[in-house]
Amino acid sequence: MKLTSSDVRRHTRPRLPLAADDMTDRSDRSDRSDRSDRRSWRMAPGDARRATKGGDSHRHRVRLIARLCAFAVLALAACTHHAPARQVHLGPKVPARVRRVVTLAPSLTELVLALGAGADLVGVSRYDDAAAVANLPRVGGYSDPSAETIVRLHPDLVLAQPSPGNHGAVEMVAASGIAVEAFRLESIADIEFASVRIGKLLGRAPAGQTLVRTIEAARSLARAAAKKRGKRVRVALLFDTNPLIAAGPGSFADELLADAGGTNVVARSTQPFPEVPLDALLARKPELILVAPMGKNANALAGLPPVLRAKAVALTSPGILHPGPKIIDALAELTRVFDQFAGVGK
Repeated sequence: MKLTSSDVRRHTRPRLPLAADDMTDRSDRSDRSDRSDRRSWRMAPGDARRATKGGDSHRHRVRLIARLCAFAVLALAACTHHAPARQVHLGPKVPARVRRVVTLAPSLTELVLALGAGADLVGVSRYDDAAAVANLPRVGGYSDPSAETIVRLHPDLVLAQPSPGNHGAVEMVAASGIAVEAFRLESIADIEFASVRIGKLLGRAPAGQTLVRTIEAARSLARAAAKKRGKRVRVALLFDTNPLIAAGPGSFADELLADAGGTNVVARSTQPFPEVPLDALLARKPELILVAPMGKNANALAGLPPVLRAKAVALTSPGILHPGPKIIDALAELTRVFDQFAGVGK
């Protein structure tokens, strides 16, 4: 999505910036059947251990097969609600010096750029629209990356977000001898973990730590503004309007709402990105309806039920869809919206 709104949409049913991460353009309704592909892989802590290099070739094949089987199990386990690990490794050991990187989601691309490693990128997803990667090869989407295209680019490292839709292609990439690191990007803690870990993988550990400090500084500013404002705003954040897909508990978007001074009326859901019936949403009495960006030239409020439009605001920052460094921009926008709603500065 840019983690576009379609990236978030695909994280839905039952789990959705995602990405986040990352969403395809919601103006394209043809991929609605793929929403389930945005579910995260469920990762067991032991699955994050890396394959060892060298040794008996048969033993190496056995280890690789075991890892690929575990990878498939993790994808299927997305339907459960057990907390996954934040990272899983597949394929050979990551080289000490990574010179060629392919990213499979805009949020990961933005992380690499924020770390100052943009020159190492050799391929990105079709949804990436950052000017810095405009001329790079596209390797497919979040849920349908092309293993052949990735392998032809000869990357040292592939960065992915887990999805049942992409695990087959990622398995093929790992089996071809390319290192893969997959990161869950559901919460702000996940984003900060990925920032530090990817920083280390790319030889930019200080930049990773700096990015985490910058994110936390932005959160502190938002919380201070919320405290000064006083009364919290009862709010619902929608990623899609037909059906209504909202930010639920455990999502990075829910955390951003809380930091900025909002009380998420969908917080009692059992899923981070639930589908919410209109009558159920109205019963929770939101004071404000926020609608995530719908894509270029799309009217975010056009598909909203009329009964919600009077209290709706269309957001513009892609950071609300991108679980990465752009959440800093999203926090700033949420703070402005809540200030305006409360009449701060008038």
